[in-house]
Amino acid sequence: GLTYIYDNFPFMETLSFLLKGDGNCAEVQYRFLGLLSIPEMAMVAFVILASSCIYIAFRQPKEA
Repeated sequence: GLTYIYDNFPFMETLSFLLKGDGNCAEVQYRFLGLLSIPEMAMVAFVILASSCIYIAFRQPKEA
């Protein structure tokens, strides 16, 4: 844990260790229906939302 690192290593070495990434955040831990990861689902939702907003902004109003 972090307390162990603070207690057993010099400050600069601790800082260097904490600022280096190890890549474990890039590991995909969940896939929706085995297809999309959470970032991919967010991208799909954003594209749908942005497309809807653009459609609404540029559609022609209906004449009554």
